[in-house]
Amino acid sequence: AFSPYWGTQLALKVAAYHGAVLPEVMAPVLAERCGCNPFYINALIEQAAESAVPLVDEETISKILAVDISSGFIWGELHDQVTRWIKRINQHGITKWILYLSAISEGEKISLEQLQQELKAREGKEVPLDTIRDILVRLSRGDLVDYLELGGWFRKINDPILLEFLKLWGKIEVEGQPAGAV
Repeated sequence: AFSPYWGTQLALKVAAYHGAVLPEVMAPVLAERCGCNPFYINALIEQAAESAVPLVDEETISKILAVDISSGFIWGELHDQVTRWIKRINQHGITKWILYLSAISEGEKISLEQLQQELKAREGKEVPLDTIRDILVRLSRGDLVDYLELGGWFRKINDPILLEFLKLWGKIEVEGQPAGAV
């Protein structure tokens, strides 16, 4: 991810390139909402340009972002990446649940005990804490959670778009809710 300054500069240049309306005062807001991630900034501005929606306020930025996270380019790219990563490490058959429950857990720190209780309640499976820890370590290698090795604990990834995606993805892919309703 870029610094806020470079994220803002990128947003202005991408908007000019695609002919999207992005007032200079809204460029830092857009960059911040995208976590200063160039991929997200570009996708959001492209979506706005294709839809001919001027990005003139936070509400509009949020609406365009919601569309892209739930059904646009961001959805497609993140869905492919997450699905491939999970297939690679899903030897226990619970990786989707652990990733989703981590994303929706309260606070920034991920509690292994809380995940263990949720898995028991939702899947009826008693999963050892060592197994949950192993899966979280593997998810951290895919940059889907943060692993702080020095303290031996995990926290949610510092990527607001990815977290929102994981919450939507989990409702659809893990809980089985209809995509249209989500």
